[in-house]
Amino acid sequence: MHALHSINDYEKVVELISCCDLITTSVGVNNLNKLVKPIVEGVKCCKGKLINIICNENAIRATSTLKEEIYKNLSNDEKQVFDNTVGFLDSSIDRQSLTKEKEGNSIALVEPYYEWIIEEKNLKGNKLLVKDVIYVEDIYPYIERKLYIVNSGHATASYLGFFEGKETIQDVLEDKKLRLFVKKLMLEHAKYIEFQYGMKGLDEYVEKTLKRHGNPKVKDSIYRVGRSPKRKLSTDERLVAPLLKLYQNNFDTKYSELSIVLGLLYRDPSDEEANDIQRKLDNLGLKEAIKEITNIKDNEENLWR
Repeated sequence: MHALHSINDYEKVVELISCCDLITTSVGVNNLNKLVKPIVEGVKCCKGKLINIICNENAIRATSTLKEEIYKNLSNDEKQVFDNTVGFLDSSIDRQSLTKEKEGNSIALVEPYYEWIIEEKNLKGNKLLVKDVIYVEDIYPYIERKLYIVNSGHATASYLGFFEGKETIQDVLEDKKLRLFVKKLMLEHAKYIEFQYGMKGLDEYVEKTLKRHGNPKVKDSIYRVGRSPKRKLSTDERLVAPLLKLYQNNFDTKYSELSIVLGLLYRDPSDEEANDIQRKLDNLGLKEAIKEITNIKDNEENLWR
């Protein structure tokens, strides 16, 4: 294994892309557009070689998002080449990146558990020789299950922890009252997943996820987990999207609403998105700020009670 800097080692990055058969990303969905140029140049040098791209980000259909950005930079002839040779595979990946303090330094860790689900319909060539990958025809149910249960629970634990003066996610989940709040939020979202897709075993899935989030062997800062709250409070993200879908299907939304309130109350002076939320609340007032941040409409009147 070795590492290259995408700016300082740009030509080498392009060269490696031109001779590989699989590209995966884990850069944050807001940074995917920065990968467009080296991927386009690298694929153009592949000379017809098949290549697959998988974006492992906490977002719905992140690989499709990257594809849209790439195709904005292609001619019609180049689009045809990409259509024939490049597979853009949407995925759902579930493995937590954590931190641990050691001798005053933050050490990056990953948990032993992982789940990698790939939508195979756009695959170019044979199935990838990657251990324990699960191939499915439709990735959407699995993306929503992860985003609306795993990621929403994590974010809620962070914002609840800030409100209660906790330092880490583990501190939050060691408190029985706070753990119960997070669990009820996750179970509320699970009701939509079961209703929409017929998935079973979600109570066990929630309990297993809580154990992962509360792993006592690590100390994961609420500020690391809660960062970028404006994105996490947007319409298609982990807190607002399940709220709206529950509401539209006449399910209870008590804990979904409270989790959004906690997200709006979150403060971190070093986080520009948190600062922007504060400015909007100060300048626009509560209702208009919530509408702008979450895109919850006036006609969803019961949510404004």
